[in-house]
Amino acid sequence: GMYYESLTLKDGVSLEGEDANNVVIQCDMRQSPVLIIENCKNVHITGLTLKHYNPMPIEDNADGKWAVVQIDNSSVSLNRLIVCDSRAEGIRIKNSSDSSEQVAVADCVVHNNRSFGILVCGYGRAELKDNTCINNNKNGIYFQGDSGGSIKGNLCKDNAYNGISVDENAVVEVIANTCSKNKWAGIWLGSKGPLNVNDNICNDNGASGIEINSKIKAVVIGNTCRSNGINGIYFRNGAFGIARENICAENGWHGISIDQFSSPIVENNKCCDNKKCGICISFSRTTSRAVFYKVSGRDK
Repeated sequence: GMYYESLTLKDGVSLEGEDANNVVIQCDMRQSPVLIIENCKNVHITGLTLKHYNPMPIEDNADGKWAVVQIDNSSVSLNRLIVCDSRAEGIRIKNSSDSSEQVAVADCVVHNNRSFGILVCGYGRAELKDNTCINNNKNGIYFQGDSGGSIKGNLCKDNAYNGISVDENAVVEVIANTCSKNKWAGIWLGSKGPLNVNDNICNDNGASGIEINSKIKAVVIGNTCRSNGINGIYFRNGAFGIARENICAENGWHGISIDQFSSPIVENNKCCDNKKCGICISFSRTTSRAVFYKVSGRDK
């Protein structure tokens, strides 16, 4: 069925639809979120389509105010949802530093939102697993503020910014995701916290497959970065850590690129058929201190 309403949920509520393709809850994007979950514990939502609509034409490109699903200071699980058509985010998670406020989002499709697909901010802790974030007008998934958690097994495709972004003080594991055909990077890391980025596939993105863009320790292991517009993997602005056993091939510039301020250890990577260098180190008066072991590939 089709339902036109905005719902404010309470502690312990379970909201279950038979199938997301058959049960739709929507409301006017100018008025409110479809679901408001604030100061709640043990809320479970599954098997629904949640969407905004606008009865009037949108005449400008400005973001709206309301996410489709807005979570504040709550513990929630979201499963098998379709979340779409917001003028802001699809899902916005903003929790406090209370460790009991945990959010899990799994097997959801989040698409066609004017801002981010899934935004985790404040001190939010979120586990995002096996979601599909496509055709959003900013990042598919975005962690910022002092948030944290994990991003595992998600598909982030055709987003207008990056597939996945981790920024500010967020600390997140980024594991086994597929990020392809995003306008900017597949995975962009600008956080101040240490990050593990393992076993991801980042192909056909407009910029780099994986970009580490701040003075952080990044452990980048077992990723495949092919056919990206710039670099397969890009360490810049003081990034350090390890790049190991990655495949970086057929990229528009370099397989692995390291700017003059960065100092990763690079070992056992396969860099081949890139248009410029397999591995490129930029030097200046402050030179890169990258250390290489067992670099392999035809254009190393």
